[in-house]
Amino acid sequence: MARIDWRVALRTFVGFLAGVAVWVMLSPVYDRVIASGAETLMRAVERPKVTQLRPQADNYVTVDRSDFDPRSKRPAVR
Repeated sequence: MARIDWRVALRTFVGFLAGVAVWVMLSPVYDRVIASGAETLMRAVERPKVTQLRPQADNYVTVDRSDFDPRSKRPAVR
């Protein structure tokens, strides 16, 4: 049976924790960039251009279309 190199295991664990911390801190910025790019791409191919993606504070992106009934709920994507 192979021995565990504890230094490698510790470095791997610390690297994992650093990766999670970076992901948690940069995720809101990344989400907004992805939503903006998706909206640009969507509006490039739709006619007429009626769809808008609106990032919300709760990590959801709301899909808003000008042809939706104003009283209806808007779909949201996490």
